[in-house]
Amino acid sequence: MKSVFLLGDFKSDNGPGMANKKLLEALQSNKHIRIEYSEAQSKLKRIVEMYIKICKNDCLLICSASNLNYQAIWWTKLWRKKVFYLMHGLESYETNIENETPKAGTLKYEKFIFSHANKIICVSEFAKKTIADLVEEKYKSKFTYIYNIVPCKERKKSNKQKHEFYTVLLVGGGTEIKHCKPVADAVQMLKNSGVIIQFKVVGKLGKNGEEIKQNECVEWIESLSHDKLLKEMENADVYIQNSLYETFGLAVIEALDAGCSLLLSNKMGCVELFENLNSNDVIYNSDDVNEIKEKLQAVLLKENNTRLRKAFRYDLISSENVSERLIQILETAS
Repeated sequence: MKSVFLLGDFKSDNGPGMANKKLLEALQSNKHIRIEYSEAQSKLKRIVEMYIKICKNDCLLICSASNLNYQAIWWTKLWRKKVFYLMHGLESYETNIENETPKAGTLKYEKFIFSHANKIICVSEFAKKTIADLVEEKYKSKFTYIYNIVPCKERKKSNKQKHEFYTVLLVGGGTEIKHCKPVADAVQMLKNSGVIIQFKVVGKLGKNGEEIKQNECVEWIESLSHDKLLKEMENADVYIQNSLYETFGLAVIEALDAGCSLLLSNKMGCVELFENLNSNDVIYNSDDVNEIKEKLQAVLLKENNTRLRKAFRYDLISSENVSERLIQILETAS
């Protein structure tokens, strides 16, 4: 039975932090693997804990980006043990999408990971393909993937209550990568045509937030606990994600589980889990306000949650499936 030390963030309520927590819980419940994980809080205690637990276990699984990972990887290699890296995203690529220049430290860190990890585990096949295409040829064979674990109720149909107005929800705020502005413009066009509708945006203002808020349809919520976010999803009619790039898209599946109809960018990892998407469910041009408006109007008139649930691959995001797939990767990596 293999033993593994998980190093990373298992406390945050952001997407990667929550994904790490679910993975940790799944591995703790799996009888085919022994695990330890990083628990110490202070930097000094984390370093001491890291050295001890690397020595005790067969391999290292890094789940979050941190400068501490340099030491962790060198120490693991010194003991001739394998290093696995769970890659929730590629910061340099996402920084480019934000029309900013990646920091030299970020590029150095990513190259270090590509060079020294035995396997780099992405969180969707889409993420694996897109990131592998960006790296040097000698690193491409290191990439594989598992999906994030997302607990779902698997309802048979949408349980939405009728309201006097429509609510459209987007999580991600005003960053360029979430590409919220064309959605706000599309919702405003519907409102101007007589549709009684509001658009709720959850997340930091970012570079585009103030401009997006100029639309009268917009209600901005800068910060929400996870429980309150799920409540917003239960009250929304449509969840929309117009991202320019998304390695997975945890909030999409939570919104599906909450009964929302969905309208999704085709540049998201979670899209591959839906086996019956049609052209009205997917945004192919994230800049095209008219495309977004027309497809949003279609899902408002006829909900798609019930249909999408019927062919959604719940099995691929289950604790059992993901933990077994990860164990297989850990055991077979060269």
